[in-house]
Amino acid sequence: MNVANRTIFCHDNLEVLRGINSDCVALIYADPPFNKKKVFTAPIGSAAEGASFKDIFTEEDVKEEWLETIKEDRDDVYSFLVGIRDIEGRTSYNFCYLAYMAVRLIECHRILKNTGSLYLHCDSTMSHYLKILLDCIFGEKNFRNEIVWCYHGPGSPGMRQFNRKSDTIFWYSKGSSWIFNKDALRVPYKDPGQSLRRAMASDGTFTKEEIDMYRDQGKILENWWVIRIAARSKKEYVGYPTQKPLALLERIIR
Repeated sequence: MNVANRTIFCHDNLEVLRGINSDCVALIYADPPFNKKKVFTAPIGSAAEGASFKDIFTEEDVKEEWLETIKEDRDDVYSFLVGIRDIEGRTSYNFCYLAYMAVRLIECHRILKNTGSLYLHCDSTMSHYLKILLDCIFGEKNFRNEIVWCYHGPGSPGMRQFNRKSDTIFWYSKGSSWIFNKDALRVPYKDPGQSLRRAMASDGTFTKEEIDMYRDQGKILENWWVIRIAARSKKEYVGYPTQKPLALLERIIR
C-alpha cells in the first residue's frame, strides 16, 4: 500500500482513489451523498457550524471523461447508465448521480484486496439503483448482506406516511473469500433460556460446560441493527449534516 496508515485526505475522493495502488485495501466504508436533492447545512451554534454540502446532481456534475473511462473499462456499467439516461433523459438527477457514483465505485473495487469488503451506506432514495450498480461492478454472487440500520426519532407534523427511520448498508466482498469476524460480533441472548435450549444435546440434556459456552458466546448478529444515535450526545455530536454514530463504524470495522 502506498498510503500511510491514518492518513486523512480532504479532497474529492476520486482523485485520492486513483492514486492508491491496486489490491491493497482490506475494508472500505462509504457514506456518499444520497441524492436527496437538497442542501445540508450544520446548525448555527454547533461545533460544525459553517459546514455544508449540496446533495443535488445535475448534468454539470458529470464529466464526459468519466463516461468514456467507464465505457472503456466496464461496458456492463456503461450499459446500465445509458439505460437510465435513455429512460429518464440526460439531465436526469438519477443518471447524473449514478455516473458520479459509478466511476468512484469502480476505483473502490480496484484498490480492494481479493479478500476485501465494501460497505456502502445509502437510503431508500437510491438503494434500488445502487444495488444494480454494485451487482455490475462487484458481481451479484459477491453480495453478502443488505444491512438495515434502524434508529428512532420524532416525525414531522402532518405526516401522511410511515416515519422513515432506517438506512441501508450494502455489503459486498470483492471475491469468494472474505473476512467476517463472527466471534467479535456476537451479542447476548435476550432470553437466557434460549442459550440453554441451543446447548441441549439430542437427548434433551446438556452439560454445565455447554451451558456456559453458549451463554458466554451469545448469538451472531442479524442483518438489522438498532444502534442509538450517540452522535446526539454532547461528547460525540458536532452538528455535521448526516453525521453517523461512532458505534456504527466500530461494528463494521470489527
